[in-house]
Amino acid sequence: MSLKKIAFSLITFFSLNTLESQTLPFNVQQVAHVPNSSFIDPSELNDIWGWVDSLGNEYAIIGTNKGTSIFDLSVPSNPQEVFFEPGMNSTWRDVKTHGDYAYVTTEAMNGLLIIDLSNLPDSANTYFYNGPLNAQWQKAHNLYIDDRGYAYIFGANRGSGGAIILDLNQDPTQPVEVADINNWYVHDGMVKGDTLFLANGNNSLFSIWDVSNPSSPNLIGQNPTVGYYSHNIWSSDDGNYIYTTEEDNGGHLSEFNISDLNNIDLTDKIQAEPGNNIMPHNAFYINDYIVSSYYSTGIQIFDVKSKGNIVNVGHFDTSPSFSGPGSNGCWGVYPYLPSGLIIASDIENGFFVLNPDYKRAAYLEGIITDASSNTFLSGVTVEILNSNNNTLSNVGGSYKLGTIDSGTYSVVFSHPLYRSDTVNQVILQNDSTTTVNLVMYSLTPLNLNIESKSSVLNSSLSEVDFIIMNDDFTYSGTTDQNGLFTINNLIPGSYNVYAGLWSYNDFCIESFDIISDNSPFLISLEEGYRDRFNIDMGWTVNSSAASGLWERDVPEVTVFNNSDTCSPAFDSEDCGNMAFITGNLGSSPTADDVDLGYVQLVSPTISLDSNQINYLHCNLWWRNFLGGTTPDDTLFIDVNDGVNKENLFFILSDNPKNWYKLSLEIPNTINLSSFKIEITTADWDSGVDHLVEAGIDNFYIDNDPSSNIVQFQPSLINVFPNPTYNGIVNIHGVKVPFDYSLYNISGKLVQNRSNCFNKEVQISEKGLYILKINDGSNTLFKRIIF
Repeated sequence: MSLKKIAFSLITFFSLNTLESQTLPFNVQQVAHVPNSSFIDPSELNDIWGWVDSLGNEYAIIGTNKGTSIFDLSVPSNPQEVFFEPGMNSTWRDVKTHGDYAYVTTEAMNGLLIIDLSNLPDSANTYFYNGPLNAQWQKAHNLYIDDRGYAYIFGANRGSGGAIILDLNQDPTQPVEVADINNWYVHDGMVKGDTLFLANGNNSLFSIWDVSNPSSPNLIGQNPTVGYYSHNIWSSDDGNYIYTTEEDNGGHLSEFNISDLNNIDLTDKIQAEPGNNIMPHNAFYINDYIVSSYYSTGIQIFDVKSKGNIVNVGHFDTSPSFSGPGSNGCWGVYPYLPSGLIIASDIENGFFVLNPDYKRAAYLEGIITDASSNTFLSGVTVEILNSNNNTLSNVGGSYKLGTIDSGTYSVVFSHPLYRSDTVNQVILQNDSTTTVNLVMYSLTPLNLNIESKSSVLNSSLSEVDFIIMNDDFTYSGTTDQNGLFTINNLIPGSYNVYAGLWSYNDFCIESFDIISDNSPFLISLEEGYRDRFNIDMGWTVNSSAASGLWERDVPEVTVFNNSDTCSPAFDSEDCGNMAFITGNLGSSPTADDVDLGYVQLVSPTISLDSNQINYLHCNLWWRNFLGGTTPDDTLFIDVNDGVNKENLFFILSDNPKNWYKLSLEIPNTINLSSFKIEITTADWDSGVDHLVEAGIDNFYIDNDPSSNIVQFQPSLINVFPNPTYNGIVNIHGVKVPFDYSLYNISGKLVQNRSNCFNKEVQISEKGLYILKINDGSNTLFKRIIF
C-alpha cells in the first residue's frame, strides 16, 4: 500500500517589476552601421566611449581584440575610421576620456594606453603607463575618470585588484598614483562629485567611498547586489539612487535608494525578456533614463523617472542572429554625445550609430487591501492588459508599473488566495501617474473529494497517485482501498490534474477549474500502458556514469556556443510538461551530460497479449556531438523478459536537435506476459569526452502501428551464421575495403575496424551485440547472438 499523503506549497512572492520580451526595435532608429570587416584591422569589438573636440566634432573610441580604433562622426550616417592603435590581443578593452586624452585599459599585459586626441582627425600620439617603479601593474579590467582629473583603475594585476587612484592633473601622459583601495576586487565603478561607487564583481556587493580627498578614500557604505556578480554601477544625477547590473544569464538592472547609507533600499529591479535568460552588461544614467548594453538583445532604454517603477521604453537589437543566454552581442554603449546620438559596439556585428526617441512611460500605481481586515496585501499580481507589463504588490500593499503607450486599459488584479478583479477604462498618459487603489475579497477554501475508478468495470481503483497543481499550489495524495481521498482546504482556482497507476493509461487534464466541492472529482483510468511522466509510475535507473543520470523533471535547456541546443528546453508535445531526461542542471552543456559510462532507464513490468501485434510508441531526444572526433556513443531501446533480450531501436551519432516520434514493434520472441522496457545511453570511454544528452516522453503501448515505424533500411549486406556458436560471423555482399563497429547490448563499443578486407568478425565473449557495417554504399545494423 502506498503511503497516503498530502502536500501543500505556496509560491513566495517578490514585489518588483517584470517585463515581457520586446523583440522589435522601438523608439530607437539606426543611423549607421560599420561591420567588423570594415575596420582597419578587422576583429571582434569590446567597449566604446565618445569624445568631442574643441570645434564640436564628435568621435567614437572603440576597443577591439587587436587594439583601439577611433571613428570620426562628423557625418553620423557615414562614420570614418581615422586612427587605429594596435595592441596585444585581448577580449577586454575599456576606454574613458579626460580633456584631450583617451585612456585605455586591457587585460593583456599592455599597460595603460594614453592617446593624445588633440590633432584628430589627422593624427594622434600615444603613451604608456605601468604604475610606479616599486609597484607596477601591467593590465587592468576597467577605469573611470572623474571631473576633477582623477583616474580610477579597476581590476589591475596588483593586490586584490581593487581601485588604484591616479592624479592626471600634473601631466596627463604621466599619471601620479595617490591611493589604492584594496579591500575587494573591483570590476567597474564611477564617481559622482566626491563619491566613488564600486561594483565589486563576484564579491556580490557594491561599495561606496568618500573621495573628497582622493589620497585618503574612506568607506562609507556597502550592500549586497541582487545577483551573484556585481558587474556595473552608475549613480543618478542627484546621487540619491544607484543602478547596478549583474553579468549573469537572467540578471537584472536594479535600483537602490542610497539617500540613507545606513538603510540602503532595493526599490526596483527589471529583466529584459524575462524567461529568456538574457545577460545585461553596462548601464548608464542620463536624464532619468538608463541606457544599457544588453548582450544578445542589443541596447535597452529604461525610464527611471518614477522611482521604484522602472519601465522599458526603448530597444534596438544590434545582433538579431543571437538570442537568449550568453555573452554575445552588444558589449558597450555611450549615450552622452552632445548630438544626442547613441553609439554602441557589438562584439560580432560591429559599430552602430543610433538615434533614440526618449519617451516617458505612462505610470500606474496604487495600494491593495484586504476587504475583511483592511490590511495591506502583498504578492498581488497587477497586469496592464495588452501591454505585456505586470508587477507584484509589496509588503505595504503598494504597486508601481507602467507602459510606453498612453491609452485606455483594463487592469487585472490577481492573487491565489483572493478573487481576481479587473478594473476597466483606466486612462494612462505619458509622463503622468494614474492611481488605482483596490479592495480584494478572499477565497473560501473547499474540501475536495477524489474518487478513482477503472473506466471499463466502473469499480473502485486503489493506490492511484495524483497531483493537483497550478503556479501557486500543489496538492498530492494516493487513493485508499475504496478509491477515495479528501483534500482539505483546497484553494479554488484553475489546476492541472495528473494521476496514474502502472498498467493503466495515465490521467491528465490541464487548466481545469475547481471552484466547488458539490460532487467527487472522478479520476477514471483505462487499462493499458501510457506514461507521460507527470506522475512517478515506478521507473527505475541503473548507472555507471559519473553524471547525466535519468531524471523525471521539467527539462532545463543547455546550449552550446549560444546556438546549438544540447538538452531540450521543454518536453515533447503531450499533456503536461515533464519528461525523463539525462541530467537536468541546465547552465553549461557539459555540466550534467552523460559522462564516462552508461545510464539506463527501466520500466515497471509489462504484461501484453501474445495474440496481438503490439507497438511501443514514444518521443525521443538524442544528441551526441563535440569532442573533436566523430561521436561514437549510443542509445538502445530494448525489451527484456529476464531471460531473453531483444533490441527494438539503436542510434549512433544522430543529432536531430528536436523531439521526434518512434513507433516500434515489440517482438513475440520474448515472454510478453512479463517483460520490461530498457532505454540505455552512454558516453563510452573512447579517449574522447563527447557530449551525450537523451530524453524520452509520451510513452505508450497499443496495437496501432501508425505510419512511422522505425526500421533498419534494407541492405544487400548479409551476416551469417547468426546465432554463431564459435564467435565467428561472416559478412556477405560487402564491398572492400569496408568499416565495421561492434557494440555490446549496453551500447559499449567493443570492436572498431576501418579499411577491412577480411570479411570475418571474431567475437570473444558470449552475449548479444549490434554490428554496424558500412562499405560506402550501404550501411547495415545487425543484431548478433553468440
